[in-house]
Amino acid sequence: MQLPPPRGPLSGWLISRLAGRRTDEAVVGGSDHPCTDGDLQLALWVAYELQYRGFEDAVVDGQWDPEIIAFRTRLEEPWTAWLEANGRTTPSGVPVAEQLRALIDADDGPKLSAYLRRHATVD
Repeated sequence: MQLPPPRGPLSGWLISRLAGRRTDEAVVGGSDHPCTDGDLQLALWVAYELQYRGFEDAVVDGQWDPEIIAFRTRLEEPWTAWLEANGRTTPSGVPVAEQLRALIDADDGPKLSAYLRRHATVD
């Protein structure tokens, strides 16, 4: 997979750095809407993808570059803050954990472990 085209200054800095072009120090500002900030989301995805498959046209071991690691950490801060502020409850106001527990408790189907004991084979 090739490095994607940048969507703004954040992804532009990271993609340039991974393409082997030295750039100025990256600046990460607060985003009012990190969920819909395409530049921030692309930069985070590229930073995370380095840990998985990587990119054919990226510098070798770019995921271990201390500046890239620090950059990823700074990108995660507004995203994590947004998730904390918006991901604990749903529009109903009921915490997500309580809704999940209610779904599990209301399930009247067979439990997975019981199903596996009846249907599992050595193969």
